[in-house]
Amino acid sequence: MLFSRVSAIAFLTLSISAVAIAHPKPWLSQTNSPNPNLPNNSSNQDVPKWIQKLNLTAEQAQRMQTISDKYKNQIVESTKALRQAQFELGQMLGSDATIDSLRQKHRQVEALKQKVGNLRFESILEMREVLNPEQRRQVAQNLQNRIKMRKNRNYGFPEMQSPGR
Repeated sequence: MLFSRVSAIAFLTLSISAVAIAHPKPWLSQTNSPNPNLPNNSSNQDVPKWIQKLNLTAEQAQRMQTISDKYKNQIVESTKALRQAQFELGQMLGSDATIDSLRQKHRQVEALKQKVGNLRFESILEMREVLNPEQRRQVAQNLQNRIKMRKNRNYGFPEMQSPGR
């Protein structure tokens, strides 16, 4: 059970960072919202709400942009390679490929997953350093809320609910 909770937290953390990194950061170029460092909600749907709620300063927004730019291409390219390797593995499973070649392709897929995860985590660590303690608390609360929502949804499988619910 502890493993599944840790996995859920790690997954959500990486998911949120992926959104933050995968999308361009237009909040640096628009100044017509209550926080002049973020875009108007009606004009840009790409800005994650959790970022809008952080009330970043201009300096914080610039630093977040710099960090995002630093990791974006690496994450995009590694994710493309991962998807390609996963596709190839799927194709191989339906073919007469040898067990050894399937294992080798699986190791490649797992290594690429690890690489993408590590890149995302490193970006999170750097972005975390930009935030003040209150902003970090807000991000942590957002993650906890997402975990609760996900747990409550349980995707229609009652057996996926954790004991004690």
